[in-house]
Amino acid sequence: RPLESYGTVGGRSYVVFGRTGSGLVNLSGLSATTNTDGFMLSTPFASGWSVSDAGDVRSRVSAAEWNARVDLAACYRLVAHYGWTDLIYTHISARVPGEPHHFLINAFGLLWDEITASNLVKIDLEGRILQDSTGLGVLPGGYNFHSAVYVARADAACAVHTHSAATLAVGAQKEGLLNLSQHAMRFHDRVAYYDYVGFVTGEEERRHVREALGGKMVLVMRNHGLLVVGKSIHE
Repeated sequence: RPLESYGTVGGRSYVVFGRTGSGLVNLSGLSATTNTDGFMLSTPFASGWSVSDAGDVRSRVSAAEWNARVDLAACYRLVAHYGWTDLIYTHISARVPGEPHHFLINAFGLLWDEITASNLVKIDLEGRILQDSTGLGVLPGGYNFHSAVYVARADAACAVHTHSAATLAVGAQKEGLLNLSQHAMRFHDRVAYYDYVGFVTGEEERRHVREALGGKMVLVMRNHGLLVVGKSIHE
């Protein structure tokens, strides 16, 4: 599928969410649900969710933000292509150019090969949703990790969090990443470690992530996965 795809209902344009046209059923009767923390937690399979017009998302954002959206959607598609996804879980985010306190992240409930430039969600560092054409919101755990990076690191433009088999294996080893190959040596003195404590959604966890990452570019989350920071989406 292209990075930007739409469906049309009643003469209005919407992002296509599902693998088939069934993702567009009964859009007019759907409504959003929000939990007490302000995060949209419903999924396409929940009883309540909503979709807003997406055809004009490009016209409502800056050219720099749109380019970042396209690049970030492409990054999601590449990770999906290489099989590093965990269904709808884990996240890639990007800071909005020119808006240091805002970032883009995937809507909760979409597979990574369904991500487009328009269906990325824009939120601020406090977790408030600023723009969401899907009505699906974001997973609080994803906000936690990624906001911690952007608060602590002014040089961070992108953060990738995965649960791939290789990173889980490295994170499960006491020694972590061993410098046994030229590939591993590329990350010499660039790797930090974080002892995973379970699914926690609060400032305490964000502080622990910030402290563990420090000035490194890679955070191995033991028994969990990997968090990688880049100065650009391309990096």
